Amino acid sequence: MISGKPPLAIGGYKTYNKRKASVIYLKIKENLGCMKIKIKIKSLFKILAVITLISILLAGCTGSGGAHDGDYLTINVGGLNGPTGIAMLHLRDISEKGQATHNYNVTFDAAPDVIQGKLLSGEVDIAALPTNMAAVLHSKTEGEISIIAGNRLNVLYILPAPGVEITSLDDLRGKTVFTSGQGSAQEYVLNYLFTMAGLDPESDLTIEYKSEHAEVLTLLLSGKCDAALLPQPFVTTARLNAPGLSAGIDVGDEWSRFTGGVELAMSCIVARRSFIEANPDAVKDFISDYAISAGFAAGNPDEAAAIAGKYDILPEDIARQAIPHSAIACITGDDMKASILAYLEILHGQNPASVGGSLHNETLFYP
Repeated sequence: MISGKPPLAIGGYKTYNKRKASVIYLKIKENLGCMKIKIKIKSLFKILAVITLISILLAGCTGSGGAHDGDYLTINVGGLNGPTGIAMLHLRDISEKGQATHNYNVTFDAAPDVIQGKLLSGEVDIAALPTNMAAVLHSKTEGEISIIAGNRLNVLYILPAPGVEITSLDDLRGKTVFTSGQGSAQEYVLNYLFTMAGLDPESDLTIEYKSEHAEVLTLLLSGKCDAALLPQPFVTTARLNAPGLSAGIDVGDEWSRFTGGVELAMSCIVARRSFIEANPDAVKDFISDYAISAGFAAGNPDEAAAIAGKYDILPEDIARQAIPHSAIACITGDDMKASILAYLEILHGQNPASVGGSLHNETLFYP
């Protein structure tokens, strides 16, 4: 549009035959009078036919699949670096190749707080988060953030230092355990397990909290503690650096033992409620596609590790060994609700603020 002049508008048209050639006149109104454009109808029909053909071809190239209602959407998805992100790698890979049901714009961040901010601002529609953070956001936003799937089970292990033998929680009596995440879900899980095993976390052993997992790993390998609570992939890194390290304790197994078989659901997939309500079929498509992506990662560690290295989620050699021990999953329905609610209720019993103050069970999940 030229500044100072109104847009052109079609004022009328008429046709007549001249030398056996049909001609169309379009009278175009402007600010300063009228002008006429003469176009042969045969040429016009050719132009219209080409435009129609291009439109059809473009409509057919929007994706290899589509939502059940025919919509092909761009869905912004937030993932976390590490085992949580690995479950989304196949989804991102096939989307970039144009092979996904929708255009999944998957981005990865190192910290859950960053993804939380993107959810609240509307920058992402669906994201992976620690389960208790999802509950806190659900409460803070009065139900705008809802859980749509569980995506990762246990990745926590209690590893003994080199030369130390620990095969049960009771073996930690009188020992010093290093870990990180004081005031986080990790602390509450640890306290719950020790209490259920008959250990007083305050008096029967010494627990020291450090600032980062990497620091804990270094101190463990140097023998500065008897044992350490670490997540994957730090557990794999520890075993690569100290091949003789004993297996230690699988925290997920202990959790399941004390909760009657319930899985430890520390991570989940959430979505903005406004996005869910506007695109219910697309959300169902995402859950289906995510389940395939998680299954691909769990069943094809070599290929998944290569993709992890490609996108700088984890070094390929570490990812290859960590994936089989990272409990990558997609859990929905009653199983999801049972494991997540059990987890949140145990955390709530120790610190209600860690799950948003109260549990809104009736609106926390979708559907």
